[in-house]
Amino acid sequence: MTDRLIIFDTTLRDGEQSPGASMTRDEKLRIARQLEKMRVDVIEAGFAAASNGDFESVRAVAETIRESTVCSLARASENDIRRAGEAIRPAASGRIHTFIATSPIHMEKKLRMSPDQVVEQAIKAIGWARQYTEDVEFSAEDAVRSDIDFLVRVFTEVIKAGAKTINVPDTVGYSVPAQWAERMRTLIERVPGADRVVWSTHCHNDLGMAVANSLAAVMAGARQVECTINGLGERAGNASLEEVVMSVRTRRDVFGVETRIDASQIVPASRLVSTITGYPVQPNKAIVGANAFAHESGIHQDGVLKHRETYEIMRAEDVGWNTNKLVLGKHSGRNAFRARLTELGIVVESEEQLNVAFAAFKELADKKHEIFDEDIQALMSDEAVTPEDELYKLVAMSVRSETGEPPQAAVTLTAGGREVKVESQGSGPVDASFRAIESVAKSGSELLLYSVNAITTGTDAQGEVTVRLALGGRIVNGQGADTDIIVASAKAYINALNKLQGAQKLNPQGDESPI
Repeated sequence: MTDRLIIFDTTLRDGEQSPGASMTRDEKLRIARQLEKMRVDVIEAGFAAASNGDFESVRAVAETIRESTVCSLARASENDIRRAGEAIRPAASGRIHTFIATSPIHMEKKLRMSPDQVVEQAIKAIGWARQYTEDVEFSAEDAVRSDIDFLVRVFTEVIKAGAKTINVPDTVGYSVPAQWAERMRTLIERVPGADRVVWSTHCHNDLGMAVANSLAAVMAGARQVECTINGLGERAGNASLEEVVMSVRTRRDVFGVETRIDASQIVPASRLVSTITGYPVQPNKAIVGANAFAHESGIHQDGVLKHRETYEIMRAEDVGWNTNKLVLGKHSGRNAFRARLTELGIVVESEEQLNVAFAAFKELADKKHEIFDEDIQALMSDEAVTPEDELYKLVAMSVRSETGEPPQAAVTLTAGGREVKVESQGSGPVDASFRAIESVAKSGSELLLYSVNAITTGTDAQGEVTVRLALGGRIVNGQGADTDIIVASAKAYINALNKLQGAQKLNPQGDESPI
């Protein structure tokens, strides 16, 4: 007999805390639909009390998702919990996830509360949350540095108060697997009523052991793992959903648990999150990296050709590597395009929006003979900024680069509805383009990252460019895609500038350092 392991995805909440990875409401909905398609058990849609935008995003996910539980994070305060409760009210299945710090350093320096006050506040939080839902999760922030006796006390009281899931987070990524398993095992053994709740773990990856610690907790009795697509998250990230899922699936003999995840949706989910957040997946990333199923060594190639299990413990198709099938071409019609958008979980709000997207698709089809799912995802992300939200828009550009001469770029763009043409030189064609755009924007921002990623294979593949800009303590990611990498770069830079001008935010949880 195998136990059920609950997969709790926090890409939309903790993943969004990655620098520049803030998502719009529509982007969150696209990811949430893919998570539901992948059969994730719990989707943590955000932190409803952080801002009105976060509240609306959580509520939109709660209204849309029917097959997964929709969850909002909340500090152990009445206002936070009531905002979370209102946000998840439309959900078919809703959860409130409340937390309070339990380590001495957090209680003394951040909360300025005594241990008794922390216990009292935790009990109150469970009571407030239960006014909205019976599905209440409690987390002890910084559990890794908390006194074990105090954790036993807190968990005992919140279980009495009605918490249904107890989460033990390694907030700072400090633990190691043996230690973490022992802590989880000890808590389950010592806490009265432990058999009445689901024990969960949430591990950060600061020492590169988030997945290992999470799996160690499973071995010790945890039956929920909190994780993110691609391991996205603040600092070094979180436990990677795809690695956790495929580990327990591949080594069912060791872990004795199973998930309900549709693994064939893992790669599509990875690509979607990468496209929306602008965080490329490294080629040697387990499961979803481009090299995950590539065999360079002649010995390995020979073995795989003779019998694939000689060097492969998973099949590429099991995690969705063959799902980027050719879907459309230049002769495809508007209805076929709309149908494919629907299959990909992309909702177009109006006919006007569909017309704009379809025109962009036709333009791409003239440049690129074969259009894949990834191309459509990138295209829709490229078109995500609506005209009324765009301060700057690329109209045309030309670049000249030759050996021994400084590269030059001539860029025509609209700025506040006014068309401007500028020229500039640079150390390369991309630098010249950025300098030309900046001569109009005069943003004064700092370029933190410039990254190029091929969306599909082939010399006619679209290049997907990510540009990360910082200004006044705010960090944004801009994305652009085009078969011309210089054009894609200009689009990405302009996209980032528009985000700097807009209302997008960084780390919506502010200085509260949630779990």
